[in-house]
Amino acid sequence: MIGQIRTGSNFGGLFRYLLSPEKGARILGGSAFGQTPAELTSEFNQCAKQRGTTQKPVKHIMVSFAPGDGEVSDEVKVTIGERVTLGLGYTDNQYIIIDHHRDDPGHDWNHIHDHFHIVSNMITLDGRRVDHGWEKYKTQEILRNLEKEFNLTQVASSWETDRKCPTHGQTQRYKKEKKQYEAGLRDVPPQPPVSEKLQDLIEYICALQPTMTEFVKRLQQQGVEVRPKITRNNIVQGISYCLDGVSFQGNKLGSASFPKLQILRGVDYDPERDLPALKKAAAGLRVESSANDNQLQSERVTEVAAIANAILYLNDTHYLEGNRFIALREGEILQLWEKGNEQPLMKACVEGETKTWNDTGTSQLTPEVVDYFRQHLSSLLEKARAKREEKQHSQQTKQKKEQLELH
Repeated sequence: MIGQIRTGSNFGGLFRYLLSPEKGARILGGSAFGQTPAELTSEFNQCAKQRGTTQKPVKHIMVSFAPGDGEVSDEVKVTIGERVTLGLGYTDNQYIIIDHHRDDPGHDWNHIHDHFHIVSNMITLDGRRVDHGWEKYKTQEILRNLEKEFNLTQVASSWETDRKCPTHGQTQRYKKEKKQYEAGLRDVPPQPPVSEKLQDLIEYICALQPTMTEFVKRLQQQGVEVRPKITRNNIVQGISYCLDGVSFQGNKLGSASFPKLQILRGVDYDPERDLPALKKAAAGLRVESSANDNQLQSERVTEVAAIANAILYLNDTHYLEGNRFIALREGEILQLWEKGNEQPLMKACVEGETKTWNDTGTSQLTPEVVDYFRQHLSSLLEKARAKREEKQHSQQTKQKKEQLELH
């Protein structure tokens, strides 16, 4: 389950939205007496007035089940709603549990998951305000325990994942744009949120186990501005990123903060080696490759591109998708992707009379990838060569048969 929490100031607006007739709304439980938006608004406002200094007494929690959980019974929803409410400290407060139908006209699509809403008054019946500190983490702990108790799909908590999920608004916008594009009302396909594209890049580069200098350099090559925060004592206090004009702090992108890059993602940081590059990035300058780095990458590209091109040739194709890699040749350009990554792992150009493959300057081949091609693809070459010879033999046999028929 996923719990989304919002704090607001307008009970009336929220109740009118949640109890809109077109949403198929049903009140499942709670401690409130009202049944209509007007009755509930009056009831909750009356209690909230006891503490006039609290400008935002509205607590709205949406609990969403995984699609695989199917249709969840009202009894389970009520139990989960009560346990979440009480677990967050709303033990002497007004609250109400509201169920919604999956067909939601306000969202232009049907929900693929079951869900329900909880509205709580942050002001207790005797006028105290509930402390809602760390509620995001408390909610996740409560839901993890309830998933086990009711045999529901186990969902990873935010601290157990390497990336941050898209917000509800980002997901809504993407679905709406996708529907418009499919209906011909939008000229360009929907684009994933910038945060998703940035996290994809970070995840892809970290999988290569780079040094911190290589990490920054490769992000810059993909159009990402990397801005480390460095003190006068040369202590790196944090790191931020900017892509397509949108900036993010590292700690807002899952495990992309400076400490987590090292601890969880395996980026190697040596102050003596990497600090000069970080200072350049902090000043808005590009981190250039060293001569040794360029030479190593060039040698890797020459070897891997030759093998990949031979496989394409022997299979009579310019595009081939294998178990792990995808190769595409367009004219004199050969590109290689690792499945699941949008960014090319290699981009090479064939030049000269010797037909040598050279790096275009954006390749990111690791020794492990080179070894993979050496060890695993040699057998594929043999299979592809045998297949081609078989095809040639078949064509020759066919030609001989046609010649005999002519005579």
